Amino acid sequence: MIIDNIETILAMFVTTAGMFGWIFKVWIINPLSLSIAALDRSLNKIDNALTEIRAQSVCMQTNMASLEESLKSAHRRIDDLAERAAVIERELREHD
Repeated sequence: MIIDNIETILAMFVTTAGMFGWIFKVWIINPLSLSIAALDRSLNKIDNALTEIRAQSVCMQTNMASLEESLKSAHRRIDDLAERAAVIERELREHD
């Protein structure tokens, strides 16, 4: 008789614990899993965007270095032309 009561109480406890476990899984674990999956997708998108931005930054730095060299070369040519113009002006003044 006591064993029957213990078995009944134990069966009710196991059934109740199972129901609470299922409710916990459905109401808490599943939504959290979905949120974690959404966060993972968002983080992957952000990571891809950052990778693309880094690649663009490297490309821009390369282009800037090339432009700086081109600018320096243009300044040297301008300085050479200005010096030639000054020499020609002096020569013209000397002939006058």
